[in-house]
Amino acid sequence: MLDQSGYVQVRPSQNGMVCIVEHRVPSAVEPQCLDAEGVKAFLPRILMVGAMRAKGRPEAEIRAAVRKAFADGKLRAPARPGVDYMLSAHNVVTIDEDKGIAVPFGPHLMFYAPGMTNADIGSDGSPGSAVFVVDEKSPHALMIVPVGAGGAGHAHAAH
Repeated sequence: MLDQSGYVQVRPSQNGMVCIVEHRVPSAVEPQCLDAEGVKAFLPRILMVGAMRAKGRPEAEIRAAVRKAFADGKLRAPARPGVDYMLSAHNVVTIDEDKGIAVPFGPHLMFYAPGMTNADIGSDGSPGSAVFVVDEKSPHALMIVPVGAGGAGHAHAAH
C-alpha cells in the first residue's frame, strides 16, 4: 500500500512472491507480482521511488537517484531469469518516464532481460508484437509477452 511515507507492507509473503502496485510515474497504475529474484532486484527500486515521491522530490531528481543507485551498486540487475506477472486488465503502464506518460496496456508477463534489445529476440519492438523488450540495454530491461485478448495492440512502448 502506498501512503504518505512511501510503500507500506500490508501482509507478509507466504511464497516468496511480492505483489505491489507500482507507480513508476505518478499517473501509472502498475499492479504486479514479483518472484524472489524480482524482490531482490526490482523491489528496492520501486520502494526507493515511492519513498522519494512521498517526500515530494521532483521526478527528475528521482530518475537521477535511480541511475546513481545502479551506478553505485546500491540497485542491481537481476542475477538470474525470473518473471514478474502483470495480469490485471486495468494496467496503466509507463511508456515515457522522462515525460511522465503512462497508458493502458493489457495483461502481460515480464521476464527479466538485463541488457537485452529487441534485435536480440528478432522483435520490431512494437507493443503489438508477440514479444518485445522495454528499457532496452538497461539493467532493468524486461521481455514483455502479452497474454489474453487484452494484451497485444496497446501502447506499451518503453516500460
